[in-house]
Amino acid sequence: MPVQDLDDAAFDPHNALGISGLAWKLAFLPARPESARLLGNLVETALRKVPGIGPRSPMVANAAVYALSRMDGDAVPAQLARLAARVTYKGTLKVLNTALDARATALGLTRDEVEELAVPTYGLTEVGRRTEVLGEATAELTITGTRTAIMWRNAKGREVKAPPASVRRDHAEALAELKASVNALPLLAWRPNRERFGRGRYHEAPV
Repeated sequence: MPVQDLDDAAFDPHNALGISGLAWKLAFLPARPESARLLGNLVETALRKVPGIGPRSPMVANAAVYALSRMDGDAVPAQLARLAARVTYKGTLKVLNTALDARATALGLTRDEVEELAVPTYGLTEVGRRTEVLGEATAELTITGTRTAIMWRNAKGREVKAPPASVRRDHAEALAELKASVNALPLLAWRPNRERFGRGRYHEAPV
């Protein structure tokens, strides 16, 4: 069961110990992007506030951060940076900042550069453009400034105004994700630190 689907009002203390132990073990297994995402989701789930109690389990959240900090892989600094920008619980935020600073030092990067790793690309493979083939149809997502647009082509390569019926029927999940990207990309393009993408290691970033 994905950790974000856990709906207990609060973690049972014994279960919290067990979850913490499982999180620690992930740090000693071969690094996988899925493991980093799982631990990131666990941090947020464990810190979800329960009325009259507060965060569900800071202990579990801290255990997940510890496990992340011990893992290798490109997905790890991105998760640490994402969490450091979202977490407000001071105890876990302190642990996150320490882990993020240590990872930045190990990678030979500044804290700002590591934080850029958390910026999603939404599937853009070149500057301002993403192409998706959904069955016999093709969607081309483009972003210009803060405006996004999707151009659809049917099986014959003709431009159409809306996704073909076959896409809506057979690729509903991919279509929903594509529409979500259209909504999210303008906010990403507007972000105050976007100018960093024009410098140094980010000059080829897709947005």
